[in-house]
Amino acid sequence: MKVFTCPEIPFAIVNSYRVMKERCHKKDVSLFGLSAKASVAKALFGAVTVTFTFTDASERALKAVRQALFEQLKTPARIAGEVLIFHQKGIRIAAGLREEAYGCLAHILTVSFGHLPYRSWRYDTYQAYTDSLRAVWKTYTLYEKSIPGVSDGKLSAIVENESRFYLISIQKRSYRFYASIKKKEANATRISPLRTVKGRYHTLADLAKRLDTFFSETKEDDI
Repeated sequence: MKVFTCPEIPFAIVNSYRVMKERCHKKDVSLFGLSAKASVAKALFGAVTVTFTFTDASERALKAVRQALFEQLKTPARIAGEVLIFHQKGIRIAAGLREEAYGCLAHILTVSFGHLPYRSWRYDTYQAYTDSLRAVWKTYTLYEKSIPGVSDGKLSAIVENESRFYLISIQKRSYRFYASIKKKEANATRISPLRTVKGRYHTLADLAKRLDTFFSETKEDDI
């Protein structure tokens, strides 16, 4: 029987629905210094999935869980949305923000003995892309609105400064860049579409060059 243990989890997790239902079904627990509710479900082919849903979904809480997992499990294997997926001897551990309903995010930690239903990127590929593209937008003093994430097989990032707002969407060989202009008004900031480009790229260096050109061409544009 497969077993997963973690110093932060108050009990061992095993690939038995009967055992895990007794141990944790809808049980309030404390792990990583955070309160959470534990639940168990059957996955495909008799596998078991145990999920801890944290009551705290703040950036502080996310960082605390991720740091502990990096220390114990090292580098994630894959990333989907804002969920990091670690592999350990056929067991998959997912941690991050998961959309439970439209516009409703939950901070979760899932241990699964089966496959996880995420469309994901390899984490080393994700790192290579984000490192390269970050180097571009930092030269234009643009700041990330949130950590770049992977959703439906696309890498997306939102970056901005005082006058510009950019959405970057990337697939394996194609891209879309969206630029908007920000103008402060009496009681709000108005964001108006400025320019959109799409195309295909061959290498990561090629993609970075195209993004640099897009920022250069739109940094002084006006409506």
